[in-house]
Amino acid sequence: MNIVICGAGVAGLGVAHYLSLIGHTVTLIDDNKDVITKAIEELDCKGIVGFASNPQTLQDAGVGSADVVLASTSSDEVNMVTCRLAHSIFNVPLKIARIRNQNYLEEKWSDIFNRETFSIDIILSPEKLVAKAITESLAVPQAFDVLTLLNGEVELLGIRLPEDCPLVDTAIFKLKHLFPGLKSVIIAVNRGGKLFVPKNNDHLEVGDEVYYVVDKKDIDRSLKAFGFDDFINNNIVVIGGNKLAEEFITTMERANPHLLIKLIDPDIKRCETIASKAKNCLVIHGNSLDKTILEQVQVQNTDTVVCLHSDDQNNILSSMLCKRMGAKMTLATIHQSDIATIAPTLGIDGIITPTSITNSAILQYIHRGKMQKVYSIFNGFGEVFEAIILEGSPISGKEISEISLPNDTIIAFTQQSGKLIIPHSETVLNSNDKIIVFTTQESIQEMENLISMRL
Repeated sequence: MNIVICGAGVAGLGVAHYLSLIGHTVTLIDDNKDVITKAIEELDCKGIVGFASNPQTLQDAGVGSADVVLASTSSDEVNMVTCRLAHSIFNVPLKIARIRNQNYLEEKWSDIFNRETFSIDIILSPEKLVAKAITESLAVPQAFDVLTLLNGEVELLGIRLPEDCPLVDTAIFKLKHLFPGLKSVIIAVNRGGKLFVPKNNDHLEVGDEVYYVVDKKDIDRSLKAFGFDDFINNNIVVIGGNKLAEEFITTMERANPHLLIKLIDPDIKRCETIASKAKNCLVIHGNSLDKTILEQVQVQNTDTVVCLHSDDQNNILSSMLCKRMGAKMTLATIHQSDIATIAPTLGIDGIITPTSITNSAILQYIHRGKMQKVYSIFNGFGEVFEAIILEGSPISGKEISEISLPNDTIIAFTQQSGKLIIPHSETVLNSNDKIIVFTTQESIQEMENLISMRL
């Protein structure tokens, strides 16, 4: 596909990097010449220096032949105008805009984005996406990575095996015999910084980061099998008072109005803003690296500390300090992918990578076929996706044993006529079946071809 990305910030560059790796034609637009020069040197993409809201810039970038325009500049207004121009002048089929100002997203202004005004097909709010991901993570605090699939019936969990895990040194194939009826499939293991798809005879080791998909009804049983105790969040301390924190607190208050939330931020104006909007949140003006402040919010008696600063170093240091002072769990947003891979070794219990979450949301609209969710794990090495098998696709009507799946690819779950099953070699995949698949970044396009209708 031919994709034009407007805005070469963290989000734009992250999407451009991924899409170029899997074979799409990518053109970046940004008004910063140095950023574009660096992007062209490091990524397999084209670059145009200019303003995305300028029709001439869009023409120079080849928007007239683009399949998708992603407007992700730092200005919501520029993103709106860009989508409008992409539609009215260049007739681009799919326009995606990143909108961060929550006022624009209020229901009473929803008509702004119809085809007669700004012609935006998909609106992405990073704060809403990340706040939702954090909320889902807190529902399973033992996991460092959580994704809900199949309308809430299945979850992808990433867990780190503790020293007292009873399944250490146990072969993968024995798990189904030890826990009969448990609907769970291990899809990948990160060991020492290397992600691999385990074979039946592979053994689990202490410290392994295990990614597995599980029937939601069996989550508690699966966690106990790995040696985790029950965990309930009764109180939370939020560190950082940015827009994400504001959205997260609103989301949590809506879901659990009786939950006690405390927030720490060094900016008095941000504190006042959140205090005026939050219904049940104690706002503290102060530095999260100040032990006196942390003692004031009783971090030592806190179930979970959620670090949401835009600065990764602050989040890491705050998490480490809170953990040392007695917080049961820590969760932090890490924006730089390289840092995210080593953060667990620093004692942080859960990692949220906003770039990966935003990328995944964008990818589900860009991928062909009936992909409904696409999620990158371990810095983009692997892809977990949910899809519907289209009638006339190469795998429709075939047993799994008859399908030439790419290497390191697993069909973990299928949903047939509403029934959730773990497939085996003789399972027949039919059109309209829903499937959950894990594959590598290199094989994502091949899997798209397998589930998509022959043209």
